[in-house]
Amino acid sequence: MRALGAFLIAVLLSAASPVPAQTPGPAHNFTISNTGSEAIESVQISPPSNNNWGNDLLGSSEIIEPGQARTFSITGCAQDVRVTFMDQQAHIWRGYDTCLTSLQAAATPTQPTSGPPHNFTISNATSRAIEHIEISPPSDEHWEADLLGPTEVIAPGKSRTFTITRGCPQDVRVTFVDSSQREWQNLDTCASPELNVGQTSPV
Repeated sequence: MRALGAFLIAVLLSAASPVPAQTPGPAHNFTISNTGSEAIESVQISPPSNNNWGNDLLGSSEIIEPGQARTFSITGCAQDVRVTFMDQQAHIWRGYDTCLTSLQAAATPTQPTSGPPHNFTISNATSRAIEHIEISPPSDEHWEADLLGPTEVIAPGKSRTFTITRGCPQDVRVTFVDSSQREWQNLDTCASPELNVGQTSPV
């Protein structure tokens, strides 16, 4: 009977013991090469599970000049990578395998205008403030720079008008202050010059 009691106590203690945390693996080097004509001013690398990009790995003064490269020490292979050039073009790679490959980043050439410049208004019909707006042509593989900048937001019930000069079809991504996002693909901003976020469903 005493042996049975000792066995039960051991089982209970084992069940109560915390499970050791999973480690992301050893650190490895990951190199970003600037193959474009503009200097890179910001590099942010985050696990895909993170909602926030985190700190700029270049700091406030370092840049990567055209033709130069910079190596970073990171943990975990699959990473989201955002590179911002001096002209404010921001390129994003999702789930990039940093263990097997380096990254060659080049600024996207300016695309010719395929339609007249026109105004496009985004209205916030939700209860959350919008802190990021990215609008890119559907042919562009990467999102362009945040049109609201680092401090501006669109409060609930407010709107903001932008001038688009690269044609009517556009991909639109809106990020709220809680880091949730909504996307519209191939939206005709000429035929529909206003987007009511919260009343219009993403495509």
